[in-house]
Amino acid sequence: MLRGLGHLERAHEVIERSIGILERTRPDDDVELATARGTLASLLLVRQDYAGARALLEQVQLIYERDRPEAAGNLDSIRRNLAIARTGTGDHAGARALLERVVASRERTLEPGHRELVAARIHLASLLFLTGDHEGALELQRSALDDLVAAGRPPEDLQVLIIRQNLGVSLQEAGDLAGAAAMLEDVLATRIHLFGDDHPQVALTTSALWRSRRARPARSRARNRRASRMLCTSRPGPERIRPLRARSSS
Repeated sequence: MLRGLGHLERAHEVIERSIGILERTRPDDDVELATARGTLASLLLVRQDYAGARALLEQVQLIYERDRPEAAGNLDSIRRNLAIARTGTGDHAGARALLERVVASRERTLEPGHRELVAARIHLASLLFLTGDHEGALELQRSALDDLVAAGRPPEDLQVLIIRQNLGVSLQEAGDLAGAAAMLEDVLATRIHLFGDDHPQVALTTSALWRSRRARPARSRARNRRASRMLCTSRPGPERIRPLRARSSS
C-alpha cells in the first residue's frame, strides 16, 4: 500500500511539473494543457479529492467540446471521470446526465459487448442504484449482461462477475430475495474457484449474499447507501485520458 502511495506521489509531481512547463508556453485553453490537467484530475480522483478533480475536469470538458469534439474517446473518459467527481461532491443529477451521454456515445461507436461500453453501463447502473432508481439499475444491468453473453464472455469474465453481483444486489432491493440469493450464490462459487477463500471480492460477495438472506429491501436513503456498498463498483476508478495525436495539416 505504501509503495503504491509512493508511485502516486511521484506521478503527481511529474504531471504537475509538466503542467507548469505548459502553462509557461501555452495559452490557458490549450488542448494539450487541458489533457495534462485531465490526467492530474484522474490522480486526484484516486486520492478522493473530488472537489479538486471536478474543478479541473469541468474546464477540461469545455475545452475539448470546443476544440476537439472529434476526440470522442477522450471526451467520454473526461465525462465519466467528471461524473465520479460530481458524485463525490454530491451532484448525483449532474453525474447521471454525464453518464447517460457517455453510454449513448459508446453505444453509437462501440460493439455491444465492448469493455468500455460495459464499464460505462456498470457505472451508470451503480449510480441509479445509489440514488434509489432500482428499476432503472435492474434494466441496465440485465441489458449489459445479455450483451456480454451474446458476445461470448464466459462466466469467469471479470465484467460478467461484476454485473451479476450488482444484479443480485438490485434484485434484493427490488424484493426478489430468492432470485438475489441464487445469483449471488453462483457468483460466490465462481469467485472462490478463481481466487480462493481469502480474496476481497469473495468477502464482498459473501457479505452481499448474507444480506440477501436476511435483509428487507431498502426503504430509506440511509439503507439504500448501505446496500450500495455491496456493489462491486460503488467507487469506480477513473479512466485514462490518452495523449492526443497532432492534427493533420492537410
